[in-house]
Amino acid sequence: MVMRPLHRFQLMNYLCYEKVMSVAGKHQVLIFVHSRKETAKTARAIHDTALANDTLGRFLKEDSASCEILHRHTNLVNNNDIKDLVPYGFSIHHTGLTRADRQLVEDLFVDGHIQVLVSTATLAWGVNLPAHSVIIKGTQIYNLEKGAWTELSPLDVMQMLGRAGRPQYDFQFVSKLADQLNAEIVLETYLYVCMLRNPTLYGLEADIHSTAIIWDKNNQIKYDRKSGYFKVTDLSRIASYYYITHGTISTYNEHLMPTMGDTELCRLFSLSEEFKYVTVQQDEKMELAKLLDCVSIPIKESLEEPSAKINVLLQAYISQLKLEGLLLTADMVYITQIVLKRGWAQLAEKALNLCKMVTKRMWSVQTPLHKFNGISNDILKKLEKDLAWERYYDLSSQELGELIRAPKIGRTLHKFIHQFPKLNLAGHVQPITRTVLMVELSITPKFQWEDRVHACVEPFWVIVEDNDGEYILIMNILCLKSIVSDSWLGSQTVLLVSFRHLILPEKYPPPTELLDFQLLPVTTLRNPTYEALCQDFKHFNPIQTQVFIVLYNSDDNVLVAAPTGSGKTICVEFSILRNDKKGPDSVMRVVYITPIEALAKERYRDWERMLGKGLKLHVRWDALSLRWKIRKQIQVVSLFIVDELRLLGVQGGAVSHGLFNFPPGVRPVPLEIHIQGVDIANFEGRMQATYTAIVQHAKNGKPSIVYVSARKHVQLTSLDLMTYSSANDDEMLKDTLRYGVGYLHEGLSNFDQEVVGK
Repeated sequence: MVMRPLHRFQLMNYLCYEKVMSVAGKHQVLIFVHSRKETAKTARAIHDTALANDTLGRFLKEDSASCEILHRHTNLVNNNDIKDLVPYGFSIHHTGLTRADRQLVEDLFVDGHIQVLVSTATLAWGVNLPAHSVIIKGTQIYNLEKGAWTELSPLDVMQMLGRAGRPQYDFQFVSKLADQLNAEIVLETYLYVCMLRNPTLYGLEADIHSTAIIWDKNNQIKYDRKSGYFKVTDLSRIASYYYITHGTISTYNEHLMPTMGDTELCRLFSLSEEFKYVTVQQDEKMELAKLLDCVSIPIKESLEEPSAKINVLLQAYISQLKLEGLLLTADMVYITQIVLKRGWAQLAEKALNLCKMVTKRMWSVQTPLHKFNGISNDILKKLEKDLAWERYYDLSSQELGELIRAPKIGRTLHKFIHQFPKLNLAGHVQPITRTVLMVELSITPKFQWEDRVHACVEPFWVIVEDNDGEYILIMNILCLKSIVSDSWLGSQTVLLVSFRHLILPEKYPPPTELLDFQLLPVTTLRNPTYEALCQDFKHFNPIQTQVFIVLYNSDDNVLVAAPTGSGKTICVEFSILRNDKKGPDSVMRVVYITPIEALAKERYRDWERMLGKGLKLHVRWDALSLRWKIRKQIQVVSLFIVDELRLLGVQGGAVSHGLFNFPPGVRPVPLEIHIQGVDIANFEGRMQATYTAIVQHAKNGKPSIVYVSARKHVQLTSLDLMTYSSANDDEMLKDTLRYGVGYLHEGLSNFDQEVVGK
């Protein structure tokens, strides 16, 4: 049925009136129309309807200050429509008004005196005039070029809707700030960046601080009170993706235990904050009592408690009664994600099963063929009674038909059974060290792919548990295109990996303990020429002190293993000076080998400057030493040094008193380690976390090194870090001012604003 234009116009006016009345006297409303004439018509229609229904007094009280102010300003207005509407809290706004009238209407609306403002779309673009609620009256405008009605562009609609719910004007937003800002931080939106840089502009400085404390208490976001930095966690991402409130997070954090069963999981789910307004009505008790006798999981609470009602509704929803369950699904997915992240194997399996039961609206004891259409309930019940589900894979279509006494259905059942996701697993375990194992898992799909059944992607959870099945060691989600299934009940494959015949590598000797020696001074070299080479320091560090006697006073083979930055180069120079100390009669032939060409060139430049001439740089030592028996220069080598030995893959040897294997924690310069896991696949998201870590930890102008995985990421990382730095420090302003171009916004510091103003 096509509605006539007059009827459509009247209906839209009435709908606008209803929406306006829902917030009348509480909040301001901004209505967008698409012509100048329509502003006055719509405002008068709402005014007249309110007058006819005797609801005009709900907008402004007669003795209020706003009413007196509006009456006082009525004589200052030139437009007749505004003169008639303003005393009642209504007004219009469009470009056809005089500048004085537009400015007066804007000021009265900003001050909260005008309650309903009807305007054209120019107000959405030209003037910053937000309101609590925004109504767009119609989304079609007449296009003169096309000679027909066309839809508003998405950009225009978003710009109009953007006038609603501004935080500095709307205190309803502040009440939900903890949940809203969590989503902003997880997604790293523009609003989050602006709020973080200038919270006072939004009037939320104290609110953001108190909200951050709530997050930190619930382990949702890590909050550094001194620096004000936020660190996103798995809980915050899950809460943002599944629209879970911080109150629910607090409840789950408090009550989730690794030994919970199905009964406790259902009870915990019923305590979610999303259901805090659910109450047990008197007329519902009889129906709930009937449902209570039909539920599969027993309920301990009394029906007087709201949690019992929610628990009953959850199980009734799974049993495919006519109940809506969108919130049920979201909360159960959230609980599943939490126990997966915490590594509770048994609880993760139970939560995942319960989540799939809610999603598929079927119990785990039922046959998985409930998922397929075209099978009668009688046949499904027969299949559940006869054999275990795994046995059906071995039956032919004829045998299936005979089993259920319906030969015609056998071929259909055979097709559905082999479309059910099933995997074959094969594992291979290889020890890397005595404490690190590499597990190679081969996964082979063993089912027939059907786009109507499996859609585009079929996700599976790969979960590695410990021997007792209590803790999750590794978990990952695998997507099969064209191990526990993420969406199919009963689709689960278990592979037991035995370590009984596993041969582990030999035990290595314990690392060398760093002894508490008094640091040796440079004068221990007892040679003025050698001492002059060490002008930059007066004492050797603890590692150099411990290896000094063996390297400088003996000709034994020595192996020194120590962390980067421990001064191993000085240890190498000890042996070179030892070789030179033997006297002028001895032949000094020293060979220094490293697998890194850049490191060889660096050592060459340093030692040429320190020791003088007589050094040569060869790129390929293996080619040079190939015929060593006929080359006298190689035969007289008196010192052979190999640096970065771990990269060469060769076996070396040393006497027991020449073996120094210092652990990674032994460092002359203390090292602080901050591990920040970033569960973000895209490169841009990781760069934001990288820049935050640099700003937070590399303070006081200290340099930072960022390692990336590929050559192309070197340039991209540099550009991204420079962009983040420019955005925060306004370095871009310096570059634009050189060419006579400046810009102003509220986020600039007071000094930068003064410079641009001058």
